[in-house]
Amino acid sequence: MTLKELSKITGYSVSTLSKAFSGSREVSRETRAAIVKKAEELGCYYKYNKIKYGKKIIAILCPDTADAYYASIVSDLNRTLEKKNATVTVSLTGFSLKTEQELTAFYSCGRADGIIVIEGRSQAKKHTPVPMIYLNPFSENPYADTVNTDFYTGIAEAIGEFCRNGHKKIGFIGDRHTEDKLRLFYKATERLGVSTYPEYIAVESTRFEEAGYNGMERMIKSGNMPTALLAAYDDIAIGAIHCMEKHGLKCPEDMSVIGIDDIKTASYEHISLTTISSNTEKMNSIAAAILFKKIENRAFNVFQSVTVKSTLVLRNSVKNISGN
Repeated sequence: MTLKELSKITGYSVSTLSKAFSGSREVSRETRAAIVKKAEELGCYYKYNKIKYGKKIIAILCPDTADAYYASIVSDLNRTLEKKNATVTVSLTGFSLKTEQELTAFYSCGRADGIIVIEGRSQAKKHTPVPMIYLNPFSENPYADTVNTDFYTGIAEAIGEFCRNGHKKIGFIGDRHTEDKLRLFYKATERLGVSTYPEYIAVESTRFEEAGYNGMERMIKSGNMPTALLAAYDDIAIGAIHCMEKHGLKCPEDMSVIGIDDIKTASYEHISLTTISSNTEKMNSIAAAILFKKIENRAFNVFQSVTVKSTLVLRNSVKNISGN
């Protein structure tokens, strides 16, 4: 909608509309309020609004902040972006492609200066209205800047750590959103010559500690258990350990466990959890630098893809059963 069209609808001149959108004192508070209300109803307020917030607004689209891993990314991004004099707004996608696309369109219409999408499922267009960057997207994005975590490196280290400690029966517990990590688990075990067994693999419909608890419960009741377990993320590992303890089993005496993500509570549990760090602080720092380069120089149209390696953090949840 043009200002001329809005002028016909509201009855205010183009000049008055322009002054209202720029916050001019020549327009009364009542008149500006009426214009803003109508413009919002027609969906063109943000197109013409010229009153700018003093800081850059960065929209973060996140699948779920109930997950400690996602919450830590958002929290660290907030600290990183505050140092760049930016304000963060967070919206949850709920792992929904449709919601992600709707939120991207919403923030692209002048409501944000930049967008960060965590584990995005949509494809960016070649020319986006505002700079965007994807963290660990589900698929390659040729028209977007991306920062990816190389989880394979850490998972291979974890399987190698199990093997060095004499483990040959290695299992995996994940949920419906962690199929990518299960694929990397299979890739690492195959390359390291480790056999895998279906009875040692659990992909749960639940999430967090409940997924770990339920997956471990089934393994224990089957009477056929692995000696080592890789959990898709730390919350699952913690739930699996709690289930073991309910059944009178101990970690790592009866089963070694390694998690993924290195959430803060992992090292403070009664069993200090060996885990795979995705090095989120480094990932977030790189993402913020790339995003602000685009915000400050809109003519810079080069798309970058950066990969940050994951690393194994050794603690106390793996036992050597080789006798060496």
